[in-house]
Amino acid sequence: MPAVATKPCCQTNARFWISHRGSPVKITLAPGGSVSHSYTAPTDEGYQHTAEAFEYDGERLTLDWYSDGRDCDGRLTRSGVSWTTPAQARAYLDADGIAWPMWQHGRSSQRDYSAEAMGY
Repeated sequence: MPAVATKPCCQTNARFWISHRGSPVKITLAPGGSVSHSYTAPTDEGYQHTAEAFEYDGERLTLDWYSDGRDCDGRLTRSGVSWTTPAQARAYLDADGIAWPMWQHGRSSQRDYSAEAMGY
């Protein structure tokens, strides 16, 4: 008889909302699952690039995020890692009835290219 893969009793899917290009998108990840998205768009003063990767280990949902852009003040790059649990993945209810995650912030970094050029 073939083995049947089963999900452990305490691990549930993580369901949460993200914003992609200004619109809400609902994501469901099974334990061990991952998904990523990115986009680049022009702005009135330059460009904006955003990338996010989500992973779910059955207990914690991890977000690796990255943004890069240029405007009248120059180029700015930011990145980091945040996390939440399935219980906190729908913590903030907005006016449209969408429950957004409450992310705990881990490490992050920022690089301001104009400030570096000026010696800051």
